[in-house]
Formats: sequence, C-alpha cells, structure tokens
Amino acid sequence: QVQLSFKIEQEEIVAIDEESFQEYVTYHVFLLIPLDRIPTLPGCFLMIKSCPMEHETILSNVHKIVHSLEQTTTLKSIFLVADTSKQDGFLRQYTSVDMHAYTTALDKIIEERLVDKLVLVDGEDSAQLFQVNNRWLGKSSASSHSLTGQQYASTMIGFDMIRNHPCFEPNDLVLQMDSDIIIKCNCDIIRQCASIFERDPSVVTFAFPIPSKGGVALQHLDKAE
Repeated sequence: QVQLSFKIEQEEIVAIDEESFQEYVTYHVFLLIPLDRIPTLPGCFLMIKSCPMEHETILSNVHKIVHSLEQTTTLKSIFLVADTSKQDGFLRQYTSVDMHAYTTALDKIIEERLVDKLVLVDGEDSAQLFQVNNRWLGKSSASSHSLTGQQYASTMIGFDMIRNHPCFEPNDLVLQMDSDIIIKCNCDIIRQCASIFERDPSVVTFAFPIPSKGGVALQHLDKAE
C-alpha cells in the first residue's frame, strides 16, 4: 500500500491595467505538488477517537490533524473511531448531541478521503464487547465504559481493527489521539517519538511532549519509561 502526500502552492497571473498602469491579479492558480521527498514512516498507524458531542467540530478537527501530521511524514493508514455507544451523560459534557449532524460530518470525512477506515462503535454488539473485555482485561463483561464513565471499549476495538489490517506488521506503532488535539510542530515529531521504541524495546507507550513557552521539549524524548 502506498499513500501519497501533497502540498498546495499558489501562483498568481498578473496583468497591467491599461488606464492606471497598475498591476492586478487576473487568475489564482493552485498547484498540487507531490511530496515525494518527505521521509516516510512505515509502520505507524494513526487512530483518531471521536464521540457525538463533536458533531460541530469533527470535520475541521480531522482536517487539521491529518494535514498537520502529513506535512512532515507519511502515515501507514488513518483510522477514525466514532464511539456512539453513549449519547448523553458524558464526562465533562459541554454540549448536547446532534446525531444527524454527526453522521453527516462522518460521511463528509469519508467522502473527502481524510481517513482510510471509519470504525463505528454503537455498543449494541454484546458479543463483540464480551470478546474485547475478555481479551484485553480478562473480564466477562459487555461494558463499553468504566464505572466512572470513561470509555475504553471503542479504543480497544480500534486497536484490534488496526491489528487485523492487511498491512499491519508485528512491530508497527499506533498513534492514538482525541479529535480535539491541537498539533503544531515543524519537525517530524512522529519519527522522533518512534525512535524511542527503537532504542528501548521495553517501552510500551509514549506520549507526545507538551509545548511550553520555549517550544516543544524534544530533548526529553530520551526519557520515556
């Protein structure tokens, strides 16, 4: 599987006004340039997690995440996990749910090919939930959320979907994030994070460094545990 990244460059066609002799733009030309020189990172999947509360923002957020990351690297495949098993009573709930708007936004994401796979988890497949809880937690349960309300089943289902992907290999990595994460970095931070796993086989998980006033502290990437 080959995934291509592109950047958009703009050129202007300028003419001279015959009366004022001033320049003016007659056409805007947008060029789609393949980024064939970007270093690829084979073995890194991106998993974006979402819920129906994000019906107003999910489309723009996925746009920003995908475009920000693909400025500096090429991901193996992009998954969007949409957890619709809960439509009210969220932790830190900040808005009501509009399922029609949410599904419309998800359809638009697929239409624009922003992600390679949409994983819908509605919580109604009890057999799937029993399997996930047993395999990951060793529990006989059909729960999708913890007793205190945190979701977990949809994340594990997303991991399973990636593991069963035809292109998945044993040493592949998964970058998982909520859809409202803001990424601002001019370097290949994914490759730098991935280097931690290469240097220390005992590392299981690793989080992005948090930006500070002095910028992202990439020098601390060698202190993962």
